[in-house]
Amino acid sequence: MTEEDLERIKASQRRAVLGTSDAIDAWVLKRANVAGAVRKADNASLDISQEARVAYLNEWFAENFDAAMKGQWVDSIGEAIGEATAELRADYTKRLHQLELTVARLEGELKGLREDRRSNNVVDVPRAVWKHNAA
Repeated sequence: MTEEDLERIKASQRRAVLGTSDAIDAWVLKRANVAGAVRKADNASLDISQEARVAYLNEWFAENFDAAMKGQWVDSIGEAIGEATAELRADYTKRLHQLELTVARLEGELKGLREDRRSNNVVDVPRAVWKHNAA
């Protein structure tokens, strides 16, 4: 066994004692037991105080939290924000187009009123309502 293998075994043992081991750690420890690399003396030296466990868990948490958060939350939050932005942009564009149409219609009506005022200086009054004695 190489020095790297022994370090890997010790790390797997520490995680097993702390209760944070995974399937890879179980496989490493199983292979180490088969090869005879793990001795009872090594297991006895793994008495770890509560402070050491907390320090190890804090270190593990600091190392793995960012990756876990990015994998689970950041991508989905970014996707949701992107979808909401696209929906808001589409709604904004739709409302802006409606306002443009409303302004164009109102400008057309205003233009029509101006033209009516210019052309209709003389009011047509039906003959039936004329007063013959207007003097």
